[in-house]
Amino acid sequence: MTDVSLDALLGEVSTHNPDEVRDDGDSVLYRGYTERDSRRWTVTRRAPGMREQPLRHISKHSPTGFAWGYAGSGPAELARCLLIDALGDAALCPTCLGRRRIVYTGSGETDSIPAPPGEAGMSCYACDAGYGPLVERAYQAFKFAVVGRWPIDEPWAITQTEVLSWLREHQGARVEQ
Repeated sequence: MTDVSLDALLGEVSTHNPDEVRDDGDSVLYRGYTERDSRRWTVTRRAPGMREQPLRHISKHSPTGFAWGYAGSGPAELARCLLIDALGDAALCPTCLGRRRIVYTGSGETDSIPAPPGEAGMSCYACDAGYGPLVERAYQAFKFAVVGRWPIDEPWAITQTEVLSWLREHQGARVEQ
C-alpha cells in the first residue's frame, strides 16, 4: 500500500467563514435543525443537482441518532457520520475495503486481503465497522471543535468542502491507498 496525502487524494479545497450558512452549489451541503417544540434532531445532505435526503446514520455511539451543541454521544455520532459521508470511499478501511471481513493468503508480502463477497473470512483487525483510521482518529476532535459548538436549538449548515478543509487543517491527515 502506498501512503498518499489527503491533499493528493482530495485535491485543493478552499475554506469559508464557519459562521455563515452557505451553499456553494459545487459541494454536498449538510443541514441540521430541530423540530419546533420537540427534541427531534434532523440532519440532511444535498449533493449538487440532487434532492435533499437524510444523512445516513451509521450507529456507533447513539442508537437514537444525531445531536449537536454539546459533547455527548449524539454529537459524536453526527461528527463521525459527517466525516464518513464527506470522505466517501476514502473513509473505508484500507485493509478490508469496508467489507469488515478479511482472509489470510499466507503469501508473505501481503498476509490478508478483503474477503470476497460470499466468503466468510474473519473479522478485520484493522478497522472499526469497515471504516479506517482516518475517520476513527478524527471524529472526536471534529465533535469538540465543530459539532459540539453549534447552538443546540438553532439550525446549522456546513459543506463537504468545509468538512474536508477542517480535516486537512486539524489532523495533518494521511491516508493509505
